[in-house]
Formats: sequence, structure tokens, C-alpha cells
Amino acid sequence: MKRFIDDVAVEAIEAGLVAELGNLIDPVSVSIMSNNELDQVAGETETSRALRKDLETEIAVLKGGMAICRQFAGFGFFDLDQGGFGSDSDAEPGSGSDQNDASDLEASAEAAEELSACEEY
Repeated sequence: MKRFIDDVAVEAIEAGLVAELGNLIDPVSVSIMSNNELDQVAGETETSRALRKDLETEIAVLKGGMAICRQFAGFGFFDLDQGGFGSDSDAEPGSGSDQNDASDLEASAEAAEELSACEEY
């Protein structure tokens, strides 16, 4: 019942506002306004322009990061361990030095961490 009462109140208020809207701003009055008047009525503040520019930059950075994540999304940890990053895939198992095996394992672990970070987004 409360929702119905709220909806009736909203409809009554909106009907009153919308009915008067044509008297407030009509196309003819807008067409004769100066640029300064239009900026005052519908312009964007310097603060909102700066915020919009920052957000557009952030969106571009995030889209770039998303593209990188999608590039590596097809790799699984097993794929990376089998030669995805820096390991010699033609080498016989156990033929490399322990140092190379350790660096390959570190690279695989780092890539897996990056992948899991990308999957969180």
C-alpha cells in the first residue's frame, strides 16, 4: 500500500512539473539565447570537464589492460609451464641447468599470478 501511495504522489508531482515545462524553456527561447546564457543553463563546469577527461583517460588505460588480459586469457598454468615464457620447448626434460629450471618456474609463477589478477576483473 505504501508503494502505491508513493507512486501516486510521484505521478501527481511529475504531472505538475511536466505540464509547466513547456512554459519554462521552449525551442524559440532557446534559439534566441546567447552562447553565454546557454552555457549558464546547460553548460559544463571546468571541474566536471576535468573529471570527465580524467575518467576518459582511466577508461583508455583500463581498456588497454583488458586487451592484455584477454591476450593471456587462453593460457593456463600448464601452458605457461610447457614453454610459454622463456623455457626452451625443444630441450629434453632435465637436460637444462637447475638455474634455468628455477627461472622458468619463476616466470611461470609470475605469469600465473598476472593471469589470476586479470581474471578477477
